[in-house]
Amino acid sequence: MFTSSLPARVLMALEIGNEPDGYSSNGLRSPNYSYADFRLQYQQWAQGVSAYSASPIPIAGPVFGGDRWIVNAQPDVAASVLKAGVITQHKYVSCYYVDNPLPSDTLLRPSSSTGSLFYLQPYVAAAHKVKSIFRMDEINSICNGGQPGVSDSFSSALWAIDTMFEDANAGIDGVNWNTDSNGGPYDLFKFSV
Repeated sequence: MFTSSLPARVLMALEIGNEPDGYSSNGLRSPNYSYADFRLQYQQWAQGVSAYSASPIPIAGPVFGGDRWIVNAQPDVAASVLKAGVITQHKYVSCYYVDNPLPSDTLLRPSSSTGSLFYLQPYVAAAHKVKSIFRMDEINSICNGGQPGVSDSFSSALWAIDTMFEDANAGIDGVNWNTDSNGGPYDLFKFSV
């Protein structure tokens, strides 16, 4: 397995999938794909990773993109059914569409930093109950690369600071800021070669 050549303790966990709660609508699975279907595949994958690893590799997941499946996953997390060392979630305030842009003050609204926490707090508590880390492992202001004039404005910087404090206050253990390599409005850094 590729992890055998990595230095000790450089790998926090291996994450399974990417936003499986959207697979039924984006064509990656059938339209009736459910949390139960995902859980079975997740458990098979986790077992496969463990079988090919000389030393235990923590699993990260279930990496939902929204809140639709959290109510189903929360009891599984609390009962260690998912056996994830790191419980992961993605979070954006909203999504940008060219034909329906968001108001320019979107990120300055208090709900932009706190809106998702009401459904995340019990999920975070379930993870902590079984000594798992809860990590917002993909976060940024506006999905689909950000919205020009909003994601690349000073309001985005204020929102980022506020949302990290709100997440920490809710018990979230860490965040990974998402960025594009193609120069989107929400990119944290721009490199020129």
